[in-house]
Amino acid sequence: MTVLTILSPLSAWLVMLSLGLGADTRDRAAWRHELSLRYWLGVYALPLLLVVACAAGGWVSAAGGLGLALCILSGSGTSGVAWARARGADNHRVTARLASGALLALIGMPIAAAWVTTDALGVALTVFVTLVLAQWLPWQVGRWWKARRPLSAPALRRLEQAASLSVVALILVVAWQSLPQLLVHPRLAAVAAAVALALALASAFDAADRLEAMGVVKNLTLVTLVLTQSGAPEDAMTALAAFGAVMYPAAWLASRGGVALTRAAASGNG
Repeated sequence: MTVLTILSPLSAWLVMLSLGLGADTRDRAAWRHELSLRYWLGVYALPLLLVVACAAGGWVSAAGGLGLALCILSGSGTSGVAWARARGADNHRVTARLASGALLALIGMPIAAAWVTTDALGVALTVFVTLVLAQWLPWQVGRWWKARRPLSAPALRRLEQAASLSVVALILVVAWQSLPQLLVHPRLAAVAAAVALALALASAFDAADRLEAMGVVKNLTLVTLVLTQSGAPEDAMTALAAFGAVMYPAAWLASRGGVALTRAAASGNG
């Protein structure tokens, strides 16, 4: 058992529980915002094409490409949720973005895993169980809790602060464990950085809704479980570590780029 095996589900529960406590009946209305072609192309289609091109060109192995593809398809991580909420994102938009990413993960990750393993059904089951236990269940517990005995504003604020602290700790642990991979596998690290940069550029356009981090910060816990369960080659785990090392800096870059885009748009309108 490692620090991540304890910290990751704990962080997910704290974030999703606090999100459920702040939810209301308008959550479904936010789904209409998830139909943007620009979002799906920028955050999913184009990064996946980049990975396929690098694998076809020999820059990364098929297993390394699988690791990066699963990162892209895994949906938003709960640390991205906490980041968005700390930036002032609307709970309904956060929930819709999280749910749409989870739906795509449930469909896309088993298909991608079939690239190097035949256990697509086992991968699908792993994805489903993980999403239910680590995201859907604590969110529903939060909604149930709010409906029966709502927390006071100070108590909810303390819970959100605890969730944010757990996310910061998770970021530090992932960075500490992932950074050495950048030196050992320079080509894979370069492709991972290119994928993260592509996600950052596409997500910068979500800055007005404070959702830019949710397009970059991926559910690496889910990817780890899928790779472990499917017995994927070592290069796939290395690709996961390489992406994890650059994911949070890319999210910060998306936030800064989004601020610049917003200012440029305001100047143009002025």
